Amino acid sequence: MPNPIRLLTKLGEVLEKPLAEITPGLYRWADGTISSANRRAKDLDAAAGAQAKQAAPEPQKVQGLLDIPAAEGYPADSASLVGYHYGKTGDLPVLSGRMYGTGSPGREQERLRAFGDRRLSNRVYFYGGQPGGMIPRAEPVVYGGHVYEANPITGLFVPGKSDQSIIKQAYQGGQFDPNLFEANVIDAGYSGYFTPNTNQAVVFKDSVPVRYLGTRQDLADRIKK
Repeated sequence: MPNPIRLLTKLGEVLEKPLAEITPGLYRWADGTISSANRRAKDLDAAAGAQAKQAAPEPQKVQGLLDIPAAEGYPADSASLVGYHYGKTGDLPVLSGRMYGTGSPGREQERLRAFGDRRLSNRVYFYGGQPGGMIPRAEPVVYGGHVYEANPITGLFVPGKSDQSIIKQAYQGGQFDPNLFEANVIDAGYSGYFTPNTNQAVVFKDSVPVRYLGTRQDLADRIKK
């Protein structure tokens, strides 16, 4: 599984920014120019306002997301992707969200217990798929030696693409609350969320159907260097 501490450390910073700031070349304006990943939000707003009389900016594909309509039963602005999970046990047909915490850093479990919303504890972490069918490399703190694929994971909230009020409502006294954000995602009907710059997804389900691919050693030629 991906490192939840790394994901949540950057969560507030990532989610409050427009996707154009996170992913280079995400938006192409009507005159054909590409927005810069380093351009500040006010510059993006100014550019959009200047072209208000022209065609609206057309979103470009975000790496990792599938170019398919939102799945039935989820918000229209939700997204889908192919996810990969590193687990300690092989040859499973599903990954159980109820097993979360068996190999997780203590700080992550503590924040969930403190918040008290049991829905947040049913979760499975995935890395987003890579171009050409490459499998994302696990972080050094991820020890699972068995690789699983979920294809597709549907109904995901994505910053910049999905309802941004969910992010704004997660601020308490000017501070971003990851627990509140995750509860808002569930309340809004999403299955979980994906942050492009960390290439990690969290799925809030009791179980997620998967296909067992083999061990890291078996798949060494497909795992991204």
